[in-house]
Amino acid sequence: AGDARLGGDARAGCDWRGGPCAAGLCLLARPDRHRRRRVVSTPSLAKVVLNLPAGRLVDSRWGRKGPQVLGALVDGCGSLATAAATSLSSLVPARLAVGAGSSMLATAEQAYLMDVVERFPNNTGALLGTVQAV
Repeated sequence: AGDARLGGDARAGCDWRGGPCAAGLCLLARPDRHRRRRVVSTPSLAKVVLNLPAGRLVDSRWGRKGPQVLGALVDGCGSLATAAATSLSSLVPARLAVGAGSSMLATAEQAYLMDVVERFPNNTGALLGTVQAV
């Protein structure tokens, strides 16, 4: 039977379109579920688009530290804007900022890590393992 808490009609046992509802699947059938998925995946979209440009920026004259700091600031501001968002139209740009900042930060961190690993070739496994553990 449908569950009103999951978007179905508890009396009729149907989902939002009036069809049968399997246990707990009404939430998956609701149209706003797809909207939430898109909002959640927005940072990933920004990362896919910006990872290569971020890599070029990290390898440019800006070095590692500048993009790391800028990425952390953009990611932090995007997180604050996400928390303060009151509508979908303010939430999506905030989530894009989170993805953009995260992309720049992660790219700069990985490049810096490889710089450190090259200085200590005998301890590469220990260094990479420590970073992964943290």
